[in-house]
This record gives sequence, structure tokens and C-alpha cells, in this order.
Amino acid sequence: MCKKYTRKENVKKDIYIDYDGVVRQTMSIAYEMMRNEHIDLKDRPKVISFFERLDWYYLISISLELNRAYYFINQIIKENKYNVCILTKVNSLNEMSAKLIDIRKYSDVKTICVPNIIDKTDAVNPGGNILIDDYSGNLFSWEAKGGLSVKFTENDDDRFLCTSSLGICLQDNFERKLIRKENK
Repeated sequence: MCKKYTRKENVKKDIYIDYDGVVRQTMSIAYEMMRNEHIDLKDRPKVISFFERLDWYYLISISLELNRAYYFINQIIKENKYNVCILTKVNSLNEMSAKLIDIRKYSDVKTICVPNIIDKTDAVNPGGNILIDDYSGNLFSWEAKGGLSVKFTENDDDRFLCTSSLGICLQDNFERKLIRKENK
């Protein structure tokens, strides 16, 4: 979990940022690879097996960084208003290693790798903290445990505050937007 401060006036929220689909465009490429191998995306055991044997170093090398994600992560850290962590699911040690190497090339952001069989909400405390993720299922679980959710998407989704840039975290009214969305 990200560091918490004990003095009440210095308590900072944690911002947890998903990797796949927020920092790098890995999932759309992986889904295309699975379709090419005729893997049904609804066949969970085959999908997990695919991710376990996937060359994650290669996948990351051909995946675009999304909307200057590392730049904004580093700016959020520099601003020191939030405790920033990348919170990512992993299916294998190969995936974890490849992601950590990529992250360390661009940032010293704290990183938490969560085994795929464990929910993100069981790995960290969502209560009052922020998750930025592209997967609605993670966001619903986060909110159910008292967290604040931001959906990373180019599209509108009335259920969440939506953004396609981590730069939203640098806006002065970011938390007010979250609270307004939560109260609707």
C-alpha cells in the first residue's frame, strides 16, 4: 500500500493507476493476438493460459504508451498531493518482470503487482482512495468498498468520471469532480 501520513492535515489520498489500458495499450494488442489464435475471449482458462505463456517483453515493446502516461505519473508524484501507485494484475512472473522493467525505465512510481486470482480491492484498501482503470468490473468493486473510481476511456460512461489522460489528476478541481460524480 502507498505510504499514509498520520497527521490529519497531511493525510493524502492514494491514487492507484492500472497499467494495462491506462499506461500501455497492451490489452487491445493481446486480444487481437488471441483472436488470431482463435481463442474465445470468454473462455477464461484459455485466456489465462495465453497470458501465462505470452512473451510480455515483446507485447510491451509493441504497445504504445497511452497519452503521455509516464509524464503525468511523474508530474503527479512531483506535485506531492497524492500517494501514487501503479496497481496491476499479473498472470505470471514473466508478466510482472516485464511490467516492472518498463515502469522503472520511465518512473520511480511505487508498483503493486496483484496475482490474477486476487481482486485489487483485496490487495490494497480502496476506502476513500482513487482507482484509475479502464475495466468497469474493477471500478465497481472499488466503489463497493468505499473507493473513488475514474474510468480511463475515450468514451462517455455515465456510471463513472471518465478521462483519457492522467493529467486530470493535476487539475485543481479533480477531487470535486469525483465527489460530484459519486453523489449523483
